[in-house]
Amino acid sequence: MTANELTKKIHKGIPLTQAMAFDITELTETSIAVKTGGEENVNVHGTAFAGSLYTTCVLAAWGLVNSRLPEEASLVLASGHIDYLSPVVGDICARGEISKQDFEQFLTAVNEQGRSRLQMLRFRWSMKVCSPQNLQGRYMPVSNNEDGKMEVGAIRLTEHGGPDVLQWESVDLPAPAANEVQVRHHAVGLNYIDVYHRSGIYPTPETPCGIGMEAAGIVEAVGESVSDIKGR
Repeated sequence: MTANELTKKIHKGIPLTQAMAFDITELTETSIAVKTGGEENVNVHGTAFAGSLYTTCVLAAWGLVNSRLPEEASLVLASGHIDYLSPVVGDICARGEISKQDFEQFLTAVNEQGRSRLQMLRFRWSMKVCSPQNLQGRYMPVSNNEDGKMEVGAIRLTEHGGPDVLQWESVDLPAPAANEVQVRHHAVGLNYIDVYHRSGIYPTPETPCGIGMEAAGIVEAVGESVSDIKGR
């Protein structure tokens, strides 16, 4: 994939990037350089809007990884953090790279297992007329099936017993049905009740099934008839 092809893909998939004047100026197998317009992303102080700084960095990191993924896979940002070290004046120019070894290990896992992740992906971005900014993120690819369902990884059990019955599997995550919500978990609690479910001391839903009774996260989508909760 060329820099121009990836730019067009991002513009089509994320229309906001067109308003930001987002452009990929350089793309290799392990590095990327991007730019967003200074005039389009200015704040009330005459410097770059912090949200645009973060978005530019995330788009660059997402674009670099996405450019090497199989067509049937999608990429999601599981978590991210940026340090704003000083104001940015003018265009936002970001450059970053991933080591060839880390990238190849990531892609091998995706192709062989259908899933992988880049933990604590760190870029140091050079911005015009400012000190560098630091971005950290954790990226995970997920597959979209032909019927629109999202394929994700889950710990499941098909029978009761010891820890060895817990298996990591790929499962289809459909859109939420009526009166349902879809939550992206940020914290999950595992307690003795989960041990009892696994061993069969306490009954579980029909197997195969997941494990875990407590979680906290962000509502990503809601089904029909849900009026008191909104998805992102």
